[in-house]
Amino acid sequence: MSKRVIWAVAILGGAILCAPARSQSDVGVVRVFTEPPGIYFTVDGQSFISQASFPWPANSKHIVTSSDQTQAIPGNRFAFKGWLTNLSAGSPSMSQPITAGNGLQWVKLVFDTLYEVTIQLVDCPDPAQPCPSAGRVEVNGDSFDRRTKIYLAPNATIEARAFPNAGYVFTGWAQITGLGAVPKAFVITFQLLGPTQLTPFFQPANSVQVQTNIQTIPPNLQVLVDRTPITGSAALEWGWGTIHSLGANPVQQDHGISYVFDSWSDGGAINHDVQVPSEPGTLNFTARFVPGSYVLFATSPAGLSLSIDGRQNWPNYSFEWAPGTIHKISAPATQTDAQGRKYRFVSWSNGKPAAFDYTTVAAPGGDVITANYQEVGQVTITSVPAGLAVEVDGAACSTPCALEREVGASVGVSVAAVQNTDDRSRLVFHGWSDSTALTRVIVLSSGSRTYTANYSQQHRLSVSVTPPEGASLAFTPSSPDGFYDAQSLVTVTLKLALGFRVNTWSGDFSGTSTGAAVSMDSPHSTLLVLDRVPAIGPAGIRNAAAGAISDGLAAGSLISIFGASLAPGLQVGVPSPLVQTLQGVTVRVDDTFLPLVFVSPQQINAQLPAALPEGSHKLILRWEGKPETVAAISVVRNAPGLFIGGTPDQPIGAVVRAGGQPVTADHPARANEVVSLLGTGFGPYAAMPPDGFLVDETGGYTLVDPVLVFAGETGIADILYAGRSDAGVGVDAIRFRVPATLPESPFLSVRIQIGGRDSNTVLLPISR
Repeated sequence: MSKRVIWAVAILGGAILCAPARSQSDVGVVRVFTEPPGIYFTVDGQSFISQASFPWPANSKHIVTSSDQTQAIPGNRFAFKGWLTNLSAGSPSMSQPITAGNGLQWVKLVFDTLYEVTIQLVDCPDPAQPCPSAGRVEVNGDSFDRRTKIYLAPNATIEARAFPNAGYVFTGWAQITGLGAVPKAFVITFQLLGPTQLTPFFQPANSVQVQTNIQTIPPNLQVLVDRTPITGSAALEWGWGTIHSLGANPVQQDHGISYVFDSWSDGGAINHDVQVPSEPGTLNFTARFVPGSYVLFATSPAGLSLSIDGRQNWPNYSFEWAPGTIHKISAPATQTDAQGRKYRFVSWSNGKPAAFDYTTVAAPGGDVITANYQEVGQVTITSVPAGLAVEVDGAACSTPCALEREVGASVGVSVAAVQNTDDRSRLVFHGWSDSTALTRVIVLSSGSRTYTANYSQQHRLSVSVTPPEGASLAFTPSSPDGFYDAQSLVTVTLKLALGFRVNTWSGDFSGTSTGAAVSMDSPHSTLLVLDRVPAIGPAGIRNAAAGAISDGLAAGSLISIFGASLAPGLQVGVPSPLVQTLQGVTVRVDDTFLPLVFVSPQQINAQLPAALPEGSHKLILRWEGKPETVAAISVVRNAPGLFIGGTPDQPIGAVVRAGGQPVTADHPARANEVVSLLGTGFGPYAAMPPDGFLVDETGGYTLVDPVLVFAGETGIADILYAGRSDAGVGVDAIRFRVPATLPESPFLSVRIQIGGRDSNTVLLPISR
């Protein structure tokens, strides 16, 4: 299928123009308008007013033009300011090509509005040819002598002056919008509220004039008549009923003499208006001047301000005043110079108070009067945070504290090390910007200075433990009293005592961990609740004979288990047979429960099974309702330990006589006496004794391994029995005869050796 091209046909000036037709999407509607509305503009040479919309193909070029206009709204002029579109800021050009498309939606032409001011004077038909006029008008300094139209911004301030030409007098203005009464003054000022006509009225002088004479005393000084300078005297012609201004410069020089305005002959102020009567006559005005007296007001130091006749903004304080005149003079009580230094009034050089009336006198060379000031040292004591208590020269003050003293004076300042304290938060002094002293002396210097006491917020971290003996706490960083700088990070590390575990943290902490970290953004408190749990201490399972030196335990021997929270309390079992449960506590090795001698929170005594093989085993301790605790034990063939009945400093052995009476220091053994040395863990027996039961020596429970008994380093040969004893469950006995020859010492050191393993050494009380 062949392609087809659709053509759009237009007839223009009799010619047929052909172009490819554009789709509907290639045409955009563009709105062109003016601001303010109602102004003429052209688009592609065609004129429009206010606004118009155009269907423009994309990328087509168009010319939008406009210019300054007065015809749109009578009395107004519209000055072209520039154009802009919804796509760009535009340009001040009055003729601008516009390219359609790319999202172009509108074009705005912006104008400034000006109001027409018509100056109604003689309308000369040929501006190039002069024509007679009764007078001229000045508008904001521009002079006009014929009918003219000017354009000014709305609300502009207009100052208009009327000047009559020779043979004419000015008699007033026509009514002007914005002024109340019909203006008669030569000079008028008003605000431009809309199109306005300025119409001055001039009359021939011979019909409405009043002869006016102006002069000065002394002659040849200058006055202002209708704001026009006149020197000496002048004869003027003023119209009936018109208003004119009289004025004078207050101080003038003539032949080296200063003259000061004194008065007008009509009693008016130095600058005042006069109204001409509406009848013929003559007016005379005389400005009287007198020789001035020079007076200078100064300050020490220089550059400070004074009030002269109620005014402070004088360019300087030198004056020419008429003698005898009275003036109000005042020196401020305090003031600050440009450098920020403060001064206090002390005195005038003429001895007057700060405010006084000065009567001008004619003094040769003039008069000089000086206001004397003393510089004030200024110190401000502040704190971070503000509002804290300080002491200044012993008096309490809440910061900021502003102090004023003479320069060089000293001020004592003291602050507290800690402020606003309670049991949870406080403020701690960290120092001044130039010192860390709590008490200091400040010497006031020139100008103003500020001293700041810097405090930091601290909060307390309170951690308690229950039960208190269950753990120790370490804090990083450390604090002597639990207070920490605000926002600091504090780490709490928990060291549990043996037999305790964490139940929970409460308060500002939570969980069950053994440590915590907290940001001290506020006071924090927490309670650590601990549970008691059975725990066997390190190397906590030993031969029940205190002081035994074996590194293992023998089967069938008595053992001691040391730790914490092993049982709820102390309970001693029956002597025989031993039970396997006391206070809900059991002990087993591997799967065999042990007979228990007694249980307590820190120690349990039990008997190992006689049939327990050598090697490593697990001992499991259980307190019903609490977690089990496990420890490893090593079982060896021989682990002899001798019981002692004395103190560690005097370990008297557990020794009994044949009748069962103990050998003591008060009842020592004698030479050749038969005694039994008691202990446990001596090794295997010829016949295995029953666990947990008390047996006697007749049951054949003798030791298998040979026993050596040493008195000092000398062996005792006369051993009568070695085996299980009826002194207690798990107790072994070695019966021997005390040597016939004994040392003079009250004690004989005794130890045994079985299977190459030594027992601990005990003392046998002896007597020769």
